[in-house]
Amino acid sequence: MKKLLSLLSVLTISGTAVPTTIAASPYQKEEKLNSEINYLQTNNLETLNRNKRQLWGDQLMMLLYIILHKIIEANLIYLR
Repeated sequence: MKKLLSLLSVLTISGTAVPTTIAASPYQKEEKLNSEINYLQTNNLETLNRNKRQLWGDQLMMLLYIILHKIIEANLIYLR
């Protein structure tokens, strides 16, 4: 009887561990892949927007520099 109970307890313990090993389904793999693609696309869009803002900022700074330079030149000519 003891052997039967010990065997039953081993089967119960090992039986409860089986459901924890579940393989990933193809749907989950596809979902993960789509998620990674969406993340990369979003990340690329953010990078493009950041580069565009930076380029616009650089061009604006250059334009302001030219305008200020022209104003200073005009004032120097006027003061002579």
